[in-house]
Amino acid sequence: MKRFLGLSLCMVLIVMSGCSLFDSYKEMNTSSLDDSGGTEPGTPEEAIALVNDFLGITVEEEIASLSPDGDHRDVEGALKAYLQSKISKPKAAEMGTFAFNVDLGYKGPAGDNGTADVKGNLNGVLPYDGLYRDLLADTDYSLTGLITKLVLSGDLKKLGPLGDYSLVHGKLKNDCEFNTDVNFTTDEYTNPDETTIQGDLKLKLKMSNGFSVKNTVSGQGVKFTIVANNEVSKKWEDLISGGNTALENFMKEIKFTISVYNDADRFLGSEELSLYDLLMQQQPV
Repeated sequence: MKRFLGLSLCMVLIVMSGCSLFDSYKEMNTSSLDDSGGTEPGTPEEAIALVNDFLGITVEEEIASLSPDGDHRDVEGALKAYLQSKISKPKAAEMGTFAFNVDLGYKGPAGDNGTADVKGNLNGVLPYDGLYRDLLADTDYSLTGLITKLVLSGDLKKLGPLGDYSLVHGKLKNDCEFNTDVNFTTDEYTNPDETTIQGDLKLKLKMSNGFSVKNTVSGQGVKFTIVANNEVSKKWEDLISGGNTALENFMKEIKFTISVYNDADRFLGSEELSLYDLLMQQQPV
């Protein structure tokens, strides 16, 4: 899939794995979360490592379950398959972009013994070509106003097993808007002509999530929060001409703050991760 589309789809999937709009989000009070029921890790480093391990497993399982090849690294394939399952395929004669709207709300059983009460919506405009078929040869493309918005909030309880973990309680509050105006020339066999790519890319991501989790093998458990307040804009021509380094630097600007607590709501430690850090967890060793 062409590089600009892959990044667009990647942004949506990361938010969905998470994802009043654009007010700064504050950290939620962990006393509103159920206790994990696990023993406290011995050191702050162990507590943070437990959270990172949990996040890596849950993201990998979600991607693998959606990927046509069952590959936990196939971010683009996973989101493409998800959107195709939720969005009606446009008529063959329709070209350019098309609008979509997906209801993410659900209330009821989840997993073996869990429950979910989630409200959300994913809507926007995406390219017809590239999602349902190969890009046509020798064509000038203009994706003006390509936009994706996500609002997701709710409550999750007793989900698992997720690898070696059980999600005892989760509370979600996410808002995201991704939009771009991009123009380029391409054919179905090569990447877009880099000299023709122009346009703006903008991302706004606000997140305030909280979780209590327990490792079913070690018996350790923690509460943790994830907070994000991002507003990033770039020129496509700068991202493309800068190659992998420019794309990596863009992803490193999108930050998430993770804070870890014990069941008594005592602070254990924190770290800041970027979107680049989260994606690199899915790369082969």
